[in-house]
Amino acid sequence: MHEIIRPCKKITKKGARLALFLLVLLSSCSTSMRQWKLKCNKASSCEFTGSRLYLPPENEFSEVEVDIIKTSREKLIYLNAKGLEFQAEQKDSSGHAILPVAIHVDDQEHCYSAFLLQGNQRILLPEKACSLIISSLLDHKKVTIFVSNRSTVLTNEHFIAHYSKLT
Repeated sequence: MHEIIRPCKKITKKGARLALFLLVLLSSCSTSMRQWKLKCNKASSCEFTGSRLYLPPENEFSEVEVDIIKTSREKLIYLNAKGLEFQAEQKDSSGHAILPVAIHVDDQEHCYSAFLLQGNQRILLPEKACSLIISSLLDHKKVTIFVSNRSTVLTNEHFIAHYSKLT
C-alpha cells in the first residue's frame, strides 16, 4: 500500500509576518564584524599626502572610534567620542585639558595622559601610547582602551593588511 503524502500546511499571512518580524529582530540584535578600514588621500604634493586607518565604534551612541593618521611627517592616534563628549579631568602646566587613558595589552595595564582637543570630542594619544598600540596589534595581542568611563576593544581584523599599506 502506498502512503499518501500531503503538502505542508499553507503559511498564513499572520505566520509570515511573525517569521519576518523574528528575522528582523534577530538580525538587528546581531553585531556586525568590526574591522579596520583604510582611506588614502593622494595629493599632488607629497607634503599633503596622508592616510587614515580607522576602527569604527562598536556602538554609535556611547563608544569610541580609533583613528591612526599618517602624514608625510608623522603617525598619530586619535580617539573620537561618538555621542557624549569626553570630560577633562585636569589641565597640564600649559593649561591644556588632559585625560587619563589606560591601555590594556593582554593582562598588562599602561597609563598615559592624553590631550583633549577643542570641542571635547577628540583625544590625541602620546607617541609612546601610539607605539604600544600599533606594536601590540601587529603582534596579534588583545588591546583594550579605557577613557572617561568608556572602553573599546581593538580588533585585529584587517589591521595588518591595511597597516602595511599605511607605512
